Amino acid sequence: MSELSVLAEGLQMGVVFRDGEDLSFRYSDEWLEKDDIYPLSLSLPLSPKTYADMLVRPLLWNFLPDSDDILKGWSKQFQVSARSPFSLLRCAGEDCAGAVQFVRPERVETVLSGSEDAIEWLTEGDIEKRLSALRKDAAKTRAPTDVGQFSLAGAQPKTALHLSSEGRWGIPSGRIATTHILKPSTLGFKNFEENEHFCLLLAAQLGMASAYSMVKSFGAERTIVVERFDRIRDDAGALSRVHQEDFCQALGLMPERKYQAEGGPSMVDLMRIVREHCVAPAEDAAELLDAFVFNWLIGGTDAHAKNFSIVHEIGVGPSLSPLYDLATTLPYPDDVDQRRAKLSMKVGGKYRIQEIGRHQWEKAGRELGFEKDYVLDRISSMLSRMPAATSGAVEECRSQGLKARMLSAISSQIKARCVGLKKQF
Repeated sequence: MSELSVLAEGLQMGVVFRDGEDLSFRYSDEWLEKDDIYPLSLSLPLSPKTYADMLVRPLLWNFLPDSDDILKGWSKQFQVSARSPFSLLRCAGEDCAGAVQFVRPERVETVLSGSEDAIEWLTEGDIEKRLSALRKDAAKTRAPTDVGQFSLAGAQPKTALHLSSEGRWGIPSGRIATTHILKPSTLGFKNFEENEHFCLLLAAQLGMASAYSMVKSFGAERTIVVERFDRIRDDAGALSRVHQEDFCQALGLMPERKYQAEGGPSMVDLMRIVREHCVAPAEDAAELLDAFVFNWLIGGTDAHAKNFSIVHEIGVGPSLSPLYDLATTLPYPDDVDQRRAKLSMKVGGKYRIQEIGRHQWEKAGRELGFEKDYVLDRISSMLSRMPAATSGAVEECRSQGLKARMLSAISSQIKARCVGLKKQF
């Protein structure tokens, strides 16, 4: 039997066991005896029991990239099976989403002691080379010689770096966490980094909690840089991890089921998690509804279950995370047929954005458990505020030196869509 320790808050949270092909997980007595603790996942409630493969395997897969190309590249690099989440996390799990680190047993004492805490500082030229390599090969999330490794979910090529309070970038190792995610524009959609940055700003202009981002060039390489909301600094500058999990993890589902059409969660499923587990269910339910509406308004077709998360904060409890991975398909008429564009989750029985209107949202409101007309009032409010918020996001982007035509295209498309929808609402 092989083991993989799960560390958090300077303690061993538990252990993942592999016996042949079967995986299991058990919380440590030390963790269960601690005050103000959180579970590894809502799908694995705090308990002295041993959790079986059917719950543990999906959870581990959701800590890893959901890209076959990346997993195959890691398989070759680490010389392990691309179909073994246990083996992959043994090699790349010391910096993951949330507060946990997956650490080989022989390294537990070393990591907990901090004896390997270090940062390999990088120049802008170093980062340029890394982004160039990543853009060409999504599996090159780290250089082969790096001591620190990390794993993040998602299909888009990305890397994670540590940004010091003095503004230096580096590769962390040991207990030191990455602080920012860098995603070069590789999806084939022009100026996609401006697109995502704009949509995050737009959500913030509307009063919605969203990840902080910036568009930055390292030499010839242009990328969106997203500040991790699962990392926080205290007033003294000390960095710590905050635990989070996406909704596939919370529901115990494999990452390939992130889309409702593939057997994944619906809006109702996500809303149930929020209402049953969040410490402020009414407020978080309203925020989640706004997120659903926002993605529908901007033509955000990739708002699936892994792009929504729950944050577990010590002394506070579960809450809905800020929004992240936002993007609009509206400015890409040559790539996305808006007549056929679909959301990741049904609204009132419909996937296609153009088929979703007042009737579908009325039905969705009933399914989601809101009072009559509540959903329509939220939509009407967002429609009224969207044009000014869009202009505000454009001005903020321009103040940051972004002059891409993408900004004007997104702004005009969203404003035109709001004008058409206001007739219904």
